[in-house]
Amino acid sequence: MKRPLSHARAERTESGKFLPPMPSDETVAILFIDSRDTERNYYADQLKLFSSDYVIYQAATGKSGLAACDAHCIDCVVLEINLLDMSGFQVLPQLVSTGRTHTAPVIVLTHLTNPFILDLAVKNGAFSALCKSFTPADILDKHILRALSANGKDRKPLRREDAPPLLPIVWTTTAPASNKDSRL
Repeated sequence: MKRPLSHARAERTESGKFLPPMPSDETVAILFIDSRDTERNYYADQLKLFSSDYVIYQAATGKSGLAACDAHCIDCVVLEINLLDMSGFQVLPQLVSTGRTHTAPVIVLTHLTNPFILDLAVKNGAFSALCKSFTPADILDKHILRALSANGKDRKPLRREDAPPLLPIVWTTTAPASNKDSRL
């Protein structure tokens, strides 16, 4: 019988840093690639509250994120488009390429609010694209569960099985009201 994740032991590297426990068949390995430490840590901490099945890896640059994806068996990647060393649009094709032995779904979670950028991310292979200012951690969790399910790693969570489907964010542009029609 395997120990629950909460009792799994973290490993210490030669530099003294602790690594998260290695994922097992019952856990979900999520990689966050985001240069903004505060936001990356916030979402990682919030997701850990939703499920003890999550083993979360973090990378601050695109290169370190690609290296972490190759070094570990990652089940889902959460990617920021605006990175310090390279664009998320340079990282995205490498994560979703068909030449990889293990392709994890990629969810773009960015602070950029331009709907064309979000649409371009999905067209380039992201499972979904979300804006941080409109996405609380519970919505990100739902997108991760749906991405895992679509990728064949069915997670039957004990929580929110009967949750309503996600509603897409609709971007609308309205023309400014003219001064002539001020009756409204």
